[in-house]
This record gives sequence, structure tokens and C-alpha cells, in this order.
Amino acid sequence: VAYFQRNAFPAASPAELGDGPEAALFVEKCSGCHETPSPAAHGPVDAEALVARLSARLAMRDMEQLSAEEQARLVAFMQQTSPK
Repeated sequence: VAYFQRNAFPAASPAELGDGPEAALFVEKCSGCHETPSPAAHGPVDAEALVARLSARLAMRDMEQLSAEEQARLVAFMQQTSPK
């Protein structure tokens, strides 16, 4: 229970994601294993660590890796949509 209290994030609403290419990438990459999390649940500083953790988990599951460009786009999207 403690793990989930620390690491669970609320689900994203369509309104907060928008409909641009960065939002589509976020949904595609973040919903492969779980419900799409709210990007606003993360602070801007957390974005890089979360994307790195996502990339590591994809590697552990032998799933397609994130390119450096995808990682940068995801970090920028999360930083742009998270509370300042």
C-alpha cells in the first residue's frame, strides 16, 4: 500500500492532455502498461526522472525503447503541463 501511495498518479483527463502531437506521444508511450497518468501530477523537476524510469522499464520488458528525441519531447510536454 505504501508503494502505491507514493507512486500512483491520477489518471489524465482528455481536457488536460490536449490534442497535439506531444499529447499523442505522451498517451502512446505512457499508456502502454497502465492508464495514462495526469502530467500535472508531476512537478517540472520530476519529468526527466520519470521519463528515464519509463525508458528503463521498457528495456526490462523488452519493449521498443524511447529515442532521445522522444524522451526530450515527453520531458518538455510534462514540464509544460505540470504545475510550476
